[in-house]
Order: sequence, then structure tokens, then C-alpha cells
Amino acid sequence: MKKTIHLFLVVYVFSTLATFSCKVNEPEPAPTENLNFFFSVDDALKQVAFTAMINYGDVFQWDFGDGNTSSERNPVITYAEGGSYFVTLKVTGRGATKEITKRVSLALSNLQMLAGDNTYPEGKKWKISSNHSDTDRLAWADEPFTVYEGTYLPAGALGMALGLGDAYDDEYLFTRNGSYQRLSRHGGSFAGLVYVMMNGMKILTPSSDAAYPFCYAEYAPKAATFTFTENEDFTITTAAYGNAGNVTYQNVNTLSFSENEFIGFLDYTRKCIVLSLSPSTMQLAFFACLDPSAAAAGGIPTHAIVLTFEEVK
Repeated sequence: MKKTIHLFLVVYVFSTLATFSCKVNEPEPAPTENLNFFFSVDDALKQVAFTAMINYGDVFQWDFGDGNTSSERNPVITYAEGGSYFVTLKVTGRGATKEITKRVSLALSNLQMLAGDNTYPEGKKWKISSNHSDTDRLAWADEPFTVYEGTYLPAGALGMALGLGDAYDDEYLFTRNGSYQRLSRHGGSFAGLVYVMMNGMKILTPSSDAAYPFCYAEYAPKAATFTFTENEDFTITTAAYGNAGNVTYQNVNTLSFSENEFIGFLDYTRKCIVLSLSPSTMQLAFFACLDPSAAAAGGIPTHAIVLTFEEVK
């Protein structure tokens, strides 16, 4: 029994020494590997908490883009003004240095979120999100945008269900001076099929699903301006549910355009409602006339299309 215990102790000691030896000889992780940082924003306080993510580092140098700096690993800073700032973290250790820069935005106005601020000298681009949100949908043109026959839009729906995947490639450029440009990547525009046919326009791609009257239509972009209106009461005449009448959307934000331009979806009604807006995503509601009789009556909206847009990085 004693021999067994002695043998066990010898094996344990040698294995421990071997393990320790391996650990001592393992190279320390370089400070330049996997450098990143995360941040959380408190818009009300204009305060940002930063967290450095790195294997190893001796010296941390933060530049917050407003003239302030810090040598803390995980600093918290309060900005004097809302806006966007380019924040740089430089880490040095064991003779190596690496840095990373990110844009940090806080307490932005709606216009800054839509068209960018001083960190977007050439404007801000948006496109329809191919992922969609879980509330993107085809709806009736009523006040709550009631979903039409359960038609929520899963990821890639415009391409997979309608055969109109080109709509995801088009981009929409807003600038701080109010100019607007629609960047058609395939020479056309996502549009209502009834509108296009009634106006004798060229259809580039009809929807592959006959139940949904949409198409990709030829429509040349024009240089335009945009108007972002906050907290207005917006009234339209609608034929939702087959009953014509006025519907007022109270205290909503809207987007409208000069030169008969539009964003996202081309139809009789070009003004759209901004349902939500953040620095990286927005959700818009467009009106659509999907019934020939409503089109003959002057293009009265019957439906609405709710789509999520994402910033083009």
C-alpha cells in the first residue's frame, strides 16, 4: 500500500512540474491580437462607457474625438454635446502596439440620424434591409397599418417570394444640406404593378407571385431634395377594406421629396411615414394603390408596405 502511495506522489509531482514547465514556456499573447472595444451610450446624460477587449496590454491610450483623452482601461466619459465622434483606442505592451477606431454616436437629432452629421461629409446612405424586422409587412392603408392576411416579410422576402431581389441593392443618399439622391443599381425601382401599368411605364421584372401586384420598373433617378417633418398630422384618402374615406395619422414624422422622387417604393403616394429611426436603422410605411378601380379613381391608397432600412456602411 505504501509503495502505491509513493508511486502516486511521484507521478503527481512530475506531472505538476511538467504542466508548470509548459505554462512557463508558452508564449504570452501579443497585445495586438483581437483588439476591440465596446461601448454603451446614455443619451440623456451624453455619457459613454467604454470597455477595452484585448488579450494583454500595458498602456491604454484613448482619444475620444472631442479633445479629451484617457489612460484608463475602461473609461467613462461625458460629452459636452451630442453628435458623432471618432474614438480611437491604442494599446501598447511587450514591444507591440495596435489601435482601432470606431464612430460613436449619442444624443442625435432625427435629422442627424437620417442624413448624418459632421462625420458624414458626403451624406448618409440607406438601403432596404434584406433581413427585415419582425414587423415588416404588407398592410391595409388604415391608421394602425393592420397586417394584410398575415403577410409579414421574412428575411429575403422581396427576392424569394416576389422575385424582386434587385430592390435590396438600391441605395438612398441623404445629405445635411437637404439634397437627396436615389441610387438605382439595376436601372429600375421597386414599384406597385397597378401604378406602373396605369401610367404606361416599362416593367423590368414583374413579381413572380401573381397574388401580390408588385414589380421592378424603369424609372430614372432625378436630383432632388428631401423634407423631414416632425410631429405632424398627416391625412390621406384611403380605400382600405374597400371603404373610401379620410384617415389621419396623428403626430407622426414624415418624409417627402421634390422632383416626384421617392424612397423605397414607387406608387401614387410618395410621402411616407417614419415609424422608427435610429442611427443605423429606420422603418418606413409607404402607401400603395393595388386595385385598378382605386387607381382609376385617382390613385387612392388601398394598402401600405412597411419596410426596414439599414445604413450602408
